[in-house]
Amino acid sequence: MKKLISTILVLTFVLAALSALTPSISAKSATISEREARELVERAYQFFCDARVDDWDDNLVDYKSEDICEIYISHIDETLIYRPVDESKLPGGSYSAMREAAKEIYTEKIAELAYQFSGSSPGGVTHNLPMYHIAESGKVYGYGLQENSSHNLYIYTPSLQYNRSSEGEVQLSIISGDSKSATALITMSFYWADGPRSSFCEAVECKFEKTARGWRIAESEFSLLLSSSKTALDDYRKANPEKVNPEVLKLTDAEAKDTIDETVMDYMIEMYCGYYESYLDYVKHEQKEAQEIVKEITASDGSKRTMRYVEYLPNIGIDDIGWAYFTDEFYKMVLTQAYHDNSFDMFITEGDITYMAVIEGAEALSFVYDPNDVVVRVIESTDKEATAYVYCGLKKDGKVVPIYVECKFEKDERNSRWYIADSSFVDMLTSADEFEYTVAEAPKTGDAAYNTIALCLGGIAIIMSAICLVRRKREIL
Repeated sequence: MKKLISTILVLTFVLAALSALTPSISAKSATISEREARELVERAYQFFCDARVDDWDDNLVDYKSEDICEIYISHIDETLIYRPVDESKLPGGSYSAMREAAKEIYTEKIAELAYQFSGSSPGGVTHNLPMYHIAESGKVYGYGLQENSSHNLYIYTPSLQYNRSSEGEVQLSIISGDSKSATALITMSFYWADGPRSSFCEAVECKFEKTARGWRIAESEFSLLLSSSKTALDDYRKANPEKVNPEVLKLTDAEAKDTIDETVMDYMIEMYCGYYESYLDYVKHEQKEAQEIVKEITASDGSKRTMRYVEYLPNIGIDDIGWAYFTDEFYKMVLTQAYHDNSFDMFITEGDITYMAVIEGAEALSFVYDPNDVVVRVIESTDKEATAYVYCGLKKDGKVVPIYVECKFEKDERNSRWYIADSSFVDMLTSADEFEYTVAEAPKTGDAAYNTIALCLGGIAIIMSAICLVRRKREIL
């Protein structure tokens, strides 16, 4: 009887494990695989890099040539100037090869848009412009944004790249699919070269269709972005809210990780922890004397603490791009509270000099943050607010203890970007001692079905142990 019960329990859990695995296997086999999707996305991105005339550094177009073609574009009432193209630098090595290469990536409906440009005007109107012009002689000419920047068709044209995991993979997840079509989320990074702006990440919807020649990227936000700009994508979303996939409006793990990486590494460590060293280098270069003072201050718990302050110079200060990371509330907190204790002011003024509390390098921080090891998991998200766990390290008794800290995010409706909000993570960045954390190892990545199997097998082990224990007790009795 006992053997029969044991056998039934084992079979029950095995069937549960297989049922968890079967939908995953069937779903993946019935639609495009993540590997194939990633390959198409990689090829599309490389095509974007190689085929865009506005990539000024690759010498694709000879901007110095006097051999020009002036082409009137009626739907924008503009005459654009085209100059000779070095076809060998096009995808495939020629214009005709580039056109065929596009068909191997995109569906037939949108393949030609991959080597056009959709510019967005200040009024939000999108204009499709031909990037290339083929003369009667067969010679290829290209249009570059340098030539007609004054007509304001483009607010800006950001560069972009994929957000990658530590293994170098594109951050892509298939959220739905069947044998004919599929939808994935891709986390893109955007950055500019016109000033001190932070880069940022955003999820973009990418659709795939099964054609007679295999899977291809279909018309979607991803194809629009790679034929235009971030501005055009934003305009599209505003004009077509009913077409926006709700999942792209939520915070993804990759978006959260990117924001936190930049906040800690660029702002906290490089700018705040590195300020003292930068200040000393500056006064040495300017052949000036460093201005430092020492203050004895009463902490919030009544204890006395000696604090060092150094002259604050805005030109090498920490507030020039802080707005790019934090909500207004957090930003003000970072700029007013010294890291050592939240009851201390970061800035004090004596005479005509403003001083800033000194923290001598990242080694003075109570936490350890290595972007290569840190894991960030979003545990809940809407289109306006989100919460994530940040798995990092805590310095304690000469050792590094693995912990996670809760980090909250809020989306700014003005620019649809996520910013870090008041939370335990804020406390960690603004206080050496007072922040809430949980001792825990970072989660390992893996397939959910296999995690289910592990849970089932774990359940088998627990129940079998219980059966054996009951049996042993009965034998003893």
